[in-house]
Amino acid sequence: VCLQSKVVVVCDGNAETVLRAGKHENDAREQKIVCLRYGPIHYYLSLQSTSSRVSPSCALSRIGAVLGVDVKQMKIIHNGKIIYPDKTNNNDVSEKILSISSLDIAKKRKKPS
Repeated sequence: VCLQSKVVVVCDGNAETVLRAGKHENDAREQKIVCLRYGPIHYYLSLQSTSSRVSPSCALSRIGAVLGVDVKQMKIIHNGKIIYPDKTNNNDVSEKILSISSLDIAKKRKKPS
């Protein structure tokens, strides 16, 4: 039975807790949840924090680690525009990804944008 079903959603433990609790945009932003689509699969990933601080650039590295892709070889597209790589630094891109993700969670969209 398991081999007949396709994986549609990948969600780690901390992200799952936030999503099931139905938290609002501020809570999702505080928890630092990244949501994305890669092929037909939706990913909801929490970022690791140390002493209540999260490095913004870790959004890119978390995505790369989960997908098994080198960050330097990734292309991230949102609404038809490439947001990574671009001329801004990785922290700005990661903050943009986190902002988009928290808005998707707050709006309770069925698919990450």
